[in-house]
Amino acid sequence: MSNYLVKMSKLAQEKLINKSTHAERKFKEYLSTYSPNISYEFQKIIYIYDSEGCMTHYYIVDFYFDDYKMIIELDGSFHDDDEQTEKDIEREDILIDLGYHILRIDNVLVYNSKALYNKIKNFIKDNNIKPNLAT
Repeated sequence: MSNYLVKMSKLAQEKLINKSTHAERKFKEYLSTYSPNISYEFQKIIYIYDSEGCMTHYYIVDFYFDDYKMIIELDGSFHDDDEQTEKDIEREDILIDLGYHILRIDNVLVYNSKALYNKIKNFIKDNNIKPNLAT
């Protein structure tokens, strides 16, 4: 099962990278301009394991900042659907339980650098997120 999940996750990741949205490309541009020394992974695969250590499923997050164990998800209108919102909440709960900090940003905000900066800065401050300097 795990080999199958790894294969499927890598195919899904490749597809998401190749079909990135304008907002995702804009956010990557923002990061390279305003935070060139902050490392992140775009379309990061996070594998989920059961209590016996068996891989059960995976999530692909938009932007993952390992030094902060922080995920930034860019949300377009697709996430306004009630069913999708429910799935997002369930996924978010699982990732938070695993120790990740998750910030959801509406796509529109990506086009306002000052507001985007403030949203990220406030999220880090409000959640007392400190970089892991051991890595």
